[in-house]
Amino acid sequence: MAGFHQYVNRSHFDLPIALALLGAMGVIDAEMLSGYVVVGELGLDGRTAPSPGVLLAALHAGEQEKGLVCPVAQGAEAAWAGEVEVVAAPDLLSLLNHFKGTSALSPPQPGVVDAPVRGADLKQVKGQEVAKRALEIAAAGGHNLLRY
Repeated sequence: MAGFHQYVNRSHFDLPIALALLGAMGVIDAEMLSGYVVVGELGLDGRTAPSPGVLLAALHAGEQEKGLVCPVAQGAEAAWAGEVEVVAAPDLLSLLNHFKGTSALSPPQPGVVDAPVRGADLKQVKGQEVAKRALEIAAAGGHNLLRY
């Protein structure tokens, strides 16, 4: 079960909330952030993870004459939106360095969108009914499991 770490009720607000807090604390320029639509999940280790609807978010950003910040795994998909500045970051630190100007992220090119990687499935586990039930309850509540 150590490999079971899929999100069930995904949220695309983790990354925007983190950036908003960093802007409010003065770590990055909040005014500059107001020029971007931000989508993506953020892991406890600071890595970004895909969230649904990035192409629609990119199209919306273009209509609002804003850029888009998204996870690096979705940069190629977001780039299909056309003349939208897409900042696709692998992790929060890279994104901070990009916005501070210390290390710029390369703009993604439109490309093939990879299918999401599917992890372990509880159907593969034989027995362990109490442990499986605990995992199902955690997933139903939108909680994630740590991987050791």
